Amino acid sequence: MIPTFYSHIIWSKILGSGNPSHAGVVGQFIIGGVYYAVFYNEDPRLNTYKPEGMSDEDAAFYRGIINEVTQGRRLPPPSDKGKLPPKKKPDFSKEEGALQALKDAAKQKN
Repeated sequence: MIPTFYSHIIWSKILGSGNPSHAGVVGQFIIGGVYYAVFYNEDPRLNTYKPEGMSDEDAAFYRGIINEVTQGRRLPPPSDKGKLPPKKKPDFSKEEGALQALKDAAKQKN
């Protein structure tokens, strides 16, 4: 197991940032691609965006990795099936009948 301190250094090298707490251009591209694939249920390889200065080959490589990582983890497209049914107004007819019966019983006692 890699100690936490070293994992931050390795992570910062992978993401291309001098600061282990913040992602560089490559890391931002990967993170954005993961969000895009998961939340929009889209194949990241079809996205044409690439950061300024990144080669087409590198962008394609990272998109391929993003696709592999997000396979089976994408959210289903929104549909009407997932919506909650409209709320029904409460039916108090039984309660109103019971209340009236209590009122009638109270009148009879008096």
